[in-house]
Amino acid sequence: MIKKILQLVFGTGLGQLIQLSALPVLALHYSPNDFGFYFLVVSVSTLAAVVATLQLQHAITVCTEDTQVRDILSALKVNLLLSGALSGLLLVYGLISSDWLPFACMLASLLVGVSAVVRSILVWRGHFKGISRGLVIRAVSIVAVQFAMAFVWEQGLVAGLLAGELMAIIFFLVVLNEPSMFSGRIHFRDFMPLLRKYSHFSLMGTAQELMSLAALNLPIILIPIYWGAYFAGQFGMAQRFVMPPAAVVLGAIVSYIQYAYGKRERWALFDSRFVNPLVLMPVFAAFAVMLFGSLYVIEPYVQINDWGDSVWTAKYICLWAVVLVGSSPYRAACRIYGMQYIQFAVDMVIVLLILGLFFVGNDSFSYRDMARGLAGIGVMQNVALASLVWLKFKLSSRQEAI
Repeated sequence: MIKKILQLVFGTGLGQLIQLSALPVLALHYSPNDFGFYFLVVSVSTLAAVVATLQLQHAITVCTEDTQVRDILSALKVNLLLSGALSGLLLVYGLISSDWLPFACMLASLLVGVSAVVRSILVWRGHFKGISRGLVIRAVSIVAVQFAMAFVWEQGLVAGLLAGELMAIIFFLVVLNEPSMFSGRIHFRDFMPLLRKYSHFSLMGTAQELMSLAALNLPIILIPIYWGAYFAGQFGMAQRFVMPPAAVVLGAIVSYIQYAYGKRERWALFDSRFVNPLVLMPVFAAFAVMLFGSLYVIEPYVQINDWGDSVWTAKYICLWAVVLVGSSPYRAACRIYGMQYIQFAVDMVIVLLILGLFFVGNDSFSYRDMARGLAGIGVMQNVALASLVWLKFKLSSRQEAI
């Protein structure tokens, strides 16, 4: 099991490294405005993909029979078909109005959704190595097309994203090699019963995932409204540089904790070294040194290429990322001990704080004031999550002892 987790982490990490390494060079060929449009498409499509799949793909991984998977796929095909129809309408709108943002976002969300569905089937079949290779192919395709389009089209970044997702889907389908899995008619009458049957994924899971992703992506969506695509590009570049390494470390820690403590006695995690600050502090300190050190190395290089605000923003996002990694044992505890409602409540408050920060401070705050505020809210989010999970553990263990 650990070997399979490591295969998945390796593919995810290498894919992120490829895209991360390409960013400084791509920044020479694309302007902050181009990156602002690109990050906006990524953020909107990430949220829309959750709606396109309703998180039903996660139900596939817990199925025990092929017939269950086919039932879930029949519901997913209905939802993805509706998303495809909406993409067609937005294409017509783009041809009429020359506004391609809605179509680009919807098409990207559709591809991300299909990719997530096929990946879940591969997980169910145990093809972890295939997923790992597919994620690397996706990253290479994205970067290759973005470089190739840099001299042809200013929206080459978006074209690379779409091409990468499409190449990943094709590769995943080749690895799966089960065309019969997707055959069969689409039955609209079965859609709602299946949603109710898997409501803990389709309803609660969708709401929780949307809230969690909104807390991370909402700034990229709102910044262009108040300060334009230029500053959206600056903030998105900083977030893109810092958060993927944090997400890889976070995912590895959470996956291992789930594997090691998921089937042990209740609250066993809180007796382990994973929640001991004296043990974890050196790890987080090393991660912080790595992030801040890399920023100071590249700062002289990017300052002369109109990306100074991005480096300035990244220093604050580094603090956010370190605290995010620090919250990983408590995020794992939410999954193991059924406390996702705590994470949902914290994310909902954070989204409201972000909206309040923009709507209240947009007239008086500069971009840098807003970036500092967003980083502070990110730190607050993870400290609050860890504190509430720890408090829940203390209260529950005390009640169980009585």
